[in-house]
Amino acid sequence: MTLQSIDLAGGANQLLANSNSQSQASKLSAARANIELAKANGEGEKSARDAAEQFEAVFISQFLAPIFDTIPTDGPFGGGHAESVYRGFMVEEIGKAIAKNGGFGIADTVYGEILRIQSGSDAAVSPSPSKVTANSAYDKAAKLQEVKNAA
Repeated sequence: MTLQSIDLAGGANQLLANSNSQSQASKLSAARANIELAKANGEGEKSARDAAEQFEAVFISQFLAPIFDTIPTDGPFGGGHAESVYRGFMVEEIGKAIAKNGGFGIADTVYGEILRIQSGSDAAVSPSPSKVTANSAYDKAAKLQEVKNAA
């Protein structure tokens, strides 16, 4: 009986992992479809930026998922199937928030490549600067440190 329950739990985890992979793949294909639609409507640059940020959000979510998987969930209010489902949603939203606020800088590179591919040229297209540059991030960190020191 115990051996079967372990196999069922392993199968459920594998099924959940497969559904997460399919979910990420569907998000990437949706981003590709948005690019094609924007190309047809003449809204290339804005949609290219949105698609690049979506890609970065998916990348960051995939990067963070193993980190959150190592956090123990035992205790009186932890564990269970629902927690693993909601944890996936939480990691996805964290990835979106990080990407929206400048991310790792992957969106800028992807954006430049999308513009290059749309233009049909082999020359690299320089993307417009990200919403958050290194200097502005440094300034924000310095202001935060000032507030901490004042408190």
